Amino acid sequence: MSPTPNNNQTKIPSKPIDRDNIVMSIGDLHGNIDALFSNLKSLNLIDGSKTWIGKDTYLVFHGDILADRYTKGIEILKEISKLKTQANEAGGKITVLVGNHDDFALSFLLDKEVAGGGTALNYGYQALGLSEFKIFIDPQINTNNLVVQDMYGLDRVTILNNMRNSQTGRVILQTLCSMKIIEQIDDTLFTHTDITTKMARYIIEIGIDKINSIYQATVYNVLFKDQKMLPENFLDITNTFLNTYNRQYFTALEAFQLKKLGINNIIHGHTNHNGIPQIIGDILVVSVDLSAFKTPKYYNKRSIGIIMRNGTIKIGETKEIIKV
Repeated sequence: MSPTPNNNQTKIPSKPIDRDNIVMSIGDLHGNIDALFSNLKSLNLIDGSKTWIGKDTYLVFHGDILADRYTKGIEILKEISKLKTQANEAGGKITVLVGNHDDFALSFLLDKEVAGGGTALNYGYQALGLSEFKIFIDPQINTNNLVVQDMYGLDRVTILNNMRNSQTGRVILQTLCSMKIIEQIDDTLFTHTDITTKMARYIIEIGIDKINSIYQATVYNVLFKDQKMLPENFLDITNTFLNTYNRQYFTALEAFQLKKLGINNIIHGHTNHNGIPQIIGDILVVSVDLSAFKTPKYYNKRSIGIIMRNGTIKIGETKEIIKV
C-alpha cells in the first residue's frame, strides 16, 4: 500500500467517536532516559520536577526501553512506575507496550530464545542495555560505562533472585509483568511494530484481552513463581508480535475485519516512516517512532503522538492528520 503524500495536513474520513480522554503516545526510547523526559515535556505531561501534570490523559509507551542501545532502561521503568501512580491518582492511565528490545531482556529473564531466534548477544551493541542487569549483582556499578562485553556471563538465576529480594528489583519485575503486547483505546490500536497479517488475524480471532492475559500471566508465573515450561500460545504470541523480520503489512481483508472490532486507526513504533500515514482498507496506519535520541543525529526529534478529543491526530511536533 502506497503512503499518502508527505504533507503536514492529511484529511481522512472518519466517523465521530465519543472520546473521554486525550490520548498520547511515545515511541521507542532506546534505553535513553533523556528521550523519556524530553518526550514527556514536549507533551506537557511532566513539570520541571518530573512530576505528572497530565491530569486525566491516557499515555501509551510503544516499548524498546530495555536491552537497547543505551543503558538507562531500568531507570526509565522506575520513572514510569512513579508516573503511573501519579497519573492514576489524577484520573489518567499509562500503558507500557513490549518492544522487540524489551523481549531481549525478558527472554534473558524467562530463559527463552528471543522472538525470531537466538539471544540478545547476537545483536551486540543494539542490545547493549542488557548489561544493565549487572546492577543486580553489583549495585555500585556505573551504568554509564557499560560495554558489550558486560553482556556476557550474566548469571540469570542470581540476578532474578536479587531482583525479587530488592525493592528496586521488585518494582522492575512488577512493571515487566504489567506490560502489554497491544492496547486499544477508543478506535485506535497501539502496537510496537507495524501490523502484519498474522498479527491482525490473532487480534481478530482471539482478541486483545486474551493476547495480553496470556502474555502477562506467563511473565508473572516465570518471574515470581519459577514456572519452567513456557506455553506454546505464549511463544507463538511473542514470535508473532515481536519478531521484526517479517513486516508484511496486513491486507484490506483483515482491515475490514478489524473495522468490525471498532478499530479505525493503528499507531505503532519501531519503524521510522517520518510520520507519513498509510491507508489500508480505510484504516489509518502511522508510526509515532521518529528515532528520537536513537543516535546524536536524532537528538532534536520527538517521537510523540496525540489523539485529540475531536479525533485529530498529531505525530511529532508539526504533522497533523485531520480526521473529518
